[in-house]
Amino acid sequence: MRPVQAWARNARVRFFLPHLHPGARILEIGAGDGWFKKAITASLRVDYLTIDTHAPADVRGDVREWRRHGLKASSFDAIVAFEVVEHTPCFKECHELLKSDGRLLVTTPMPQFDWLLNVFESLRLTQKRTSAHANLVSVKTVPGFVLERARYPFGLGQWAILRKVEPA
Repeated sequence: MRPVQAWARNARVRFFLPHLHPGARILEIGAGDGWFKKAITASLRVDYLTIDTHAPADVRGDVREWRRHGLKASSFDAIVAFEVVEHTPCFKECHELLKSDGRLLVTTPMPQFDWLLNVFESLRLTQKRTSAHANLVSVKTVPGFVLERARYPFGLGQWAILRKVEPA
């Protein structure tokens, strides 16, 4: 594991853990090797489900096809999407899957500095991206969500807790 990646994993747990509660139903999109699930379930008793297009995942598939995978609308207290939304436009699906006032926990690059992250990748300081960042967004302007808390590590990334809001 790259040094920056190890730091980021520990820092993410410290930032996001206080926003999860015992008994919560949590869905993680793009869970990768499952490191966040392991960290959370070691600290909290929760109902934690992962979905990813690659193994290991509890559900193998694309979150945009959640109905096909047997997931239910408005059934999750929280959704975790770390380094996912820049690859896959899935805010609409997250909104549909979250309970009223549910939380979306997101990490994604700052759109204006994604070029610098490419440099870090070429220097092998960070993990190589799995696909292009074709959906870069500001967490301040995600439709259907209100920004509750954010952190901007080194001004390069966005870590956010977004609360679902219903359309007026």
